[in-house]
Amino acid sequence: MLKKQFVSSSFFIVSVFFLSFFFERWFFFSVFSAFLFGALFLVDAFLFKDRIYHSFLEPTALSGIVQLLPWGAVFWFGVPNISNSTFLIAVVSGIFSMIAMSLYFKAMNMQQDGVLIAILWNLIIVTVPITSHFLFSESLFFSQYFGIALVLVGVTAVIYKRTEVNWNVVIVMIFAVASMTLSVITLKEAYGKLEGGNDLLVFVQGFLPFALGEGIVGICALLFMHSDGRCRTGTLVKRFWYLILLVEGGQVIAQALASYALKTGVASLVVSISGLIGVFVIALAGIILFILEKTPYRTFVEDLQKEQFQNARMKIIGILISAVGAYLIGV
Repeated sequence: MLKKQFVSSSFFIVSVFFLSFFFERWFFFSVFSAFLFGALFLVDAFLFKDRIYHSFLEPTALSGIVQLLPWGAVFWFGVPNISNSTFLIAVVSGIFSMIAMSLYFKAMNMQQDGVLIAILWNLIIVTVPITSHFLFSESLFFSQYFGIALVLVGVTAVIYKRTEVNWNVVIVMIFAVASMTLSVITLKEAYGKLEGGNDLLVFVQGFLPFALGEGIVGICALLFMHSDGRCRTGTLVKRFWYLILLVEGGQVIAQALASYALKTGVASLVVSISGLIGVFVIALAGIILFILEKTPYRTFVEDLQKEQFQNARMKIIGILISAVGAYLIGV
């Protein structure tokens, strides 16, 4: 069984990357971004399953504080020369973004099912255009309404009448999606006020206050911890600094690749590929379990992978339906 999972998972990943080489660069970057996000979902599940993280506040604090590092760019670009209102909007966007990440960590702490959480996270594909429609009267076409319906059908197919689904996780992720939706919309508003001029400078001017907002939430999470929690967080940094650096670095790279793909490629395809993150989680889980089959970590990893493989067929069907819906929304 493990060998079959390993072969099918490896074949899927190798085939996807092989085929992506025949398309333009943005397509490969989009696939690689989805792959990295899938790996990060699985790593987060591992960190909570192995009790490396004891509370959702620990990764929130670490992730938020790390986001302050880009402020080193002020030595090259100077302090963002933007209006106070635009600066504040970008900061608020960052606050919403890290609140969403905090809720994501809370959901992962409750149930280490990276596939389920990835599928629920993809609801952002639906909530952003709907919210923009009501707040800014942005037009939605019939194909987009149909795409929204498909995404909802895909998510429902995964969670409906499934005894293994923790409904508290679903509720927490709905709030996470709502917070990230507000983040995306407010950041879009901030960048809308910065249009024109050098693209890199515009990006930095909007990103720095955004990162500041994320850092504020990270610092608040650190302050809200009990003293033993802060000590444990410090110990985590000393013992697992390389893992934290790998995870945070991977997230930055994945986001940068996704942003590049959206800017230079076909938006509908990029969004659709991002909807396949859950499939990458399942594939990577199968590969890792096979590799560690005859090691002392087998029992632990097997327990973790069961979360990913539960109802795997219906999860994949739901992901594919949602990916088609995401494509229609992005058209």
